[in-house]
Amino acid sequence: MMDGSPQPTTAEAPFDSPERADVVLRSSDKVDFYVLKAFLAFSSPVLRDKFAESSSSTQGLHPVFSVKAGSGALRVVLLLCYPRMQPRLENTNEIIAAYAVAQGFKMEAVMKELEEMLLMPAVMKQEPLRIFAIAIWRGWERIGMLAAKKTLALPFILGEFTISKELTLITGSDILHLFEYRQKCVQAICDWFINNNLGYENPKLWKPDSGGHSANCMKPGNTLELGEYWHLPGTLPFFRISDKAELTPFNLSSYYRRPGWWLDYVGKLLTELYLCPSPSTVLDDRLSDKAILAATNPHLACPTCCTNVHLNLKKFKVEFAKAIEEEISKVCLSSGFCRRRDLVETQVSGSELMTDTTEHRLHS
Repeated sequence: MMDGSPQPTTAEAPFDSPERADVVLRSSDKVDFYVLKAFLAFSSPVLRDKFAESSSSTQGLHPVFSVKAGSGALRVVLLLCYPRMQPRLENTNEIIAAYAVAQGFKMEAVMKELEEMLLMPAVMKQEPLRIFAIAIWRGWERIGMLAAKKTLALPFILGEFTISKELTLITGSDILHLFEYRQKCVQAICDWFINNNLGYENPKLWKPDSGGHSANCMKPGNTLELGEYWHLPGTLPFFRISDKAELTPFNLSSYYRRPGWWLDYVGKLLTELYLCPSPSTVLDDRLSDKAILAATNPHLACPTCCTNVHLNLKKFKVEFAKAIEEEISKVCLSSGFCRRRDLVETQVSGSELMTDTTEHRLHS
């Protein structure tokens, strides 16, 4: 008679065939995976030892091992043990859950593959701050550095980013190092912009000429002072480089007589780079689309600004983004990525992850 508990169901292919299996792994949510011991024993010393201890040698009987892992994570791990069965994961939760299972089974090769999945752009873009915390905790320096760089695309304003539980695994010092890294990246962009005379010393960086504009385009009121945009309310000046906290002097001669729409665009772009010092900030179309609308405004009637402004702004964005990527790539994260392997490895052990049940499954 049934005791009312959920009955096991069979996993989807390729783990649904008793004829192509010699053991069953049952997940915590009662899904049975028909698997070949050879593949799993090769990948996991824990499973190899467990299978060797199994008392069943009767032909036609499948020993069933209960695993303390959900069917989703277990399936990912099993697929990575089988040849040419690479699962496609683009979700941080799936990767982390599968990693915990692989770690419990001591599947070193599978763990490495899952680490590489965290580096995929689609995954890293989702939750870079969370991945940074996980990388610090586990001592993954390469993953942690890339995650730190990806956090630059997020505004670090309280209430505007998700605080994950993994942040509790790292220290306040680790977070401070991340903020320091962010400020160094902002400073690196400032240095580059000033050292290149506000970008005018870079021949690849497009900028509108000072001449050939219509009267409406250049008349007083349409050319804006750059200083309007170098500050954010309640913050230090955007360009503060000297150790004496003095403002670095600008050579404004190149910018003094430029179309107002251009100064407006550059000023607002630099303000956003203060919040998000990332190439993606430059490549975002929001500000450039507004600049294009302003440049092609019929009221200005400026043939110089209207000519190829879409293409020229695209060139500017691509080259400026390249320059930013190059500059922030020179900035180092101070965190030492202290390895806490002993702590991590005690979270889930192989002996706790699975048990050998007394049940044996007879296949027809």
